[in-house]
Amino acid sequence: MLFVRASHIGARLRYSLDILFTHVLKLPFQLEKAFSEGILPQIEYGEQHYPNSLFIPACGLLEEEGLRKWRKEDFFTEKGEDILAKIFWYVTEYEKQSEPIYDAHGRYDEKAYTCFQEGWHREPLVHLWGEALWDELKRKSPKLEREKPEYQALITFDLDHPWKYLNKNIVVQFGSMAKRLLKGKWPELGEQLKSLFTGKDPYFTFEKIFLLCPPAHTLFFCLIDRHSPNDSRFSFRQKAVQKLMQHLLQKGYQLGIHPSYTTFLDGKRIAFEAEKLAEITQKPIIHSRQHFLRYRLPETFRHLIAAGIGHDFTLGMYSEIGFRTGMARPYPWFDLEKNETTALTLYPTLAMDRSLLAYMGLEPVAAVKEVSTLVEKVKKVNGMFVLLLHNDSLSESGEWKGWQVHIEKIIPLILA
Repeated sequence: MLFVRASHIGARLRYSLDILFTHVLKLPFQLEKAFSEGILPQIEYGEQHYPNSLFIPACGLLEEEGLRKWRKEDFFTEKGEDILAKIFWYVTEYEKQSEPIYDAHGRYDEKAYTCFQEGWHREPLVHLWGEALWDELKRKSPKLEREKPEYQALITFDLDHPWKYLNKNIVVQFGSMAKRLLKGKWPELGEQLKSLFTGKDPYFTFEKIFLLCPPAHTLFFCLIDRHSPNDSRFSFRQKAVQKLMQHLLQKGYQLGIHPSYTTFLDGKRIAFEAEKLAEITQKPIIHSRQHFLRYRLPETFRHLIAAGIGHDFTLGMYSEIGFRTGMARPYPWFDLEKNETTALTLYPTLAMDRSLLAYMGLEPVAAVKEVSTLVEKVKKVNGMFVLLLHNDSLSESGEWKGWQVHIEKIIPLILA
């Protein structure tokens, strides 16, 4: 047991300690303002009374309850750096909520924030900060012991477009063929006609997925409704969609909801779509990932909690791969406005196929190398690697031509 003494104890300090010791270092701790005689705290936060304890000065962030502008320089005091406040600020995405800057899709513009600009996302920094603190603790308290977690991996699929050509109404089919004909896109037109005549669609790659991805380590997020041109043309009302969901369940896979594009600020739609997926699967829906990785703090996560979602996978970078909040392990969401830890568990997504292709502009071989490097970083801290794929990235169709063999290398690399 690690004993921590603090002059001011509040929800923020408890959360930061929980992240550091429960979720990162796997070390039980007890936090008090004062301990009985004979118990000496190994860590003191805010004020120091015991010369042999590890002292962490307080910069003030963890004593506050509101939101204001904080800079990375503000964590330094005359007595040193407040690493607990720094962890809290980073993990809660405090900067994004206090100074929101959005991109064209209404997402937090990653490149506008300190963590991206400083390159923090390239390393699992909260884990590395934790290990550095652990080394100091061990020097002062050699008898301290902690549990060593094992590396874990999850392959997740966002099912935006289960089919490229099939299961669309006849007007859409003829319209798309006419456009390809007028623009002289002969290979695409030929692929579409072949798909319509054979009943085999290039995006329907599920047999490949079944061979590559074991059910115990795979999760599908289902986009089942349409409220925007950025959603697909498929709906929970279609028999083909329902049949696919049921087939995945029969194969032993878990399904989560992929709330449609406009839902991130609409709690009623999130609840409606989760309810419809539950009706199809006849199972409670407790996993979620927002479409286009759109979320707003605190609204989106509050809506998910209200809809009965307990596990969310939205926290991931879209413009690069890496550690959006410095974490490589699931952890609870902290509601900054209510100043409380919630029951919603966040699973950081560390790499997405579309980030590699469209945002980073990588060739497939380079993409495998980037993911391999990231996997090694996660394994060094015994974290969890969550990969985001789309079924069409295995299609060898359109923009994904040449990628299948390399995606097939990435999956076992992560699962190993």
